[in-house]
Amino acid sequence: MAISYKEIKKLIRFKEQDNNELTFSDYEIRLAVNEVLRYLNMAFATLDGDFNEKGYVFDQEAMNKPDIYGYAPAEMVDFKIGGVELPEDFLSLVAVQNKRHGILEVCPSIQDPMAWQYKIVGNRIYCGSPWFKLLYKANINCKLAEDDDEVELPDIFIDVIVKQARMILHNSADTDATEQAVFDAVKALLPKRRYRNARIPMPFVIGR
Repeated sequence: MAISYKEIKKLIRFKEQDNNELTFSDYEIRLAVNEVLRYLNMAFATLDGDFNEKGYVFDQEAMNKPDIYGYAPAEMVDFKIGGVELPEDFLSLVAVQNKRHGILEVCPSIQDPMAWQYKIVGNRIYCGSPWFKLLYKANINCKLAEDDDEVELPDIFIDVIVKQARMILHNSADTDATEQAVFDAVKALLPKRRYRNARIPMPFVIGR
């Protein structure tokens, strides 16, 4: 589930009839595409979609385990006291859970979390459990540089990226208008995948 920058750039040049690179440089196209991707990140941070959701397991015992040569880590990890850094692509939190307590609760930032609690301070997460799973919304790559770089989104988003990048290239929309256009496009594309297995009552069923 990824779109290559090469594919995006090729489609932009095709739409602009600029295959000979006479109108726009590769540099200008890359800047425009990366700007659109930043707007996409803002939209994903606020909309209830799961395209960019990821799970990451933190295991304190595994992180403190000696390497194959028997050497302990240079710095021992303590989720409760020192916390651990959030993933680099962390955008916003969805949930934190462990095996025993399920979904964990948030504790006040001035307190150390209990076994069923967690807190996020700065770019670190603290947890009273030595094992937990973080479910979060991830930033999509908005620093494309090479043709082989990819955007971790399904193909249905390519038209949104191409259309808005072309508008930026032509300076045909201001920042607010472009941001709103991307937001509206994402909102229209987000499927209700969380409810795809829900049974919908038929209108002719008695007692519903």
